Amino acid sequence: MKYEFRIHGFSVNEVHIFENGGDKSICGRVTKTGTKEMGIYKDGRYLFPFSELSKDQARDLASTLDFLGISVCGTCVSHLYKTLGG
Repeated sequence: MKYEFRIHGFSVNEVHIFENGGDKSICGRVTKTGTKEMGIYKDGRYLFPFSELSKDQARDLASTLDFLGISVCGTCVSHLYKTLGG
């Protein structure tokens, strides 16, 4: 399973986690409509999307975003830790 990170509600700026190819976040509360994929940009160019991440990479990124003070949906994060397999 691969994951991607998207910002929901540009006024709320909460990050939700999606399974790649899925339309609903793994918490089930948010659809991709009205979200923007997170990644690394330089001079307006998209260099590295936060998608196609393994479960371990997704866990690490969620932890890093939280450390930086970026709001990540707790329910999405809990789903990353509840699911089995890599």
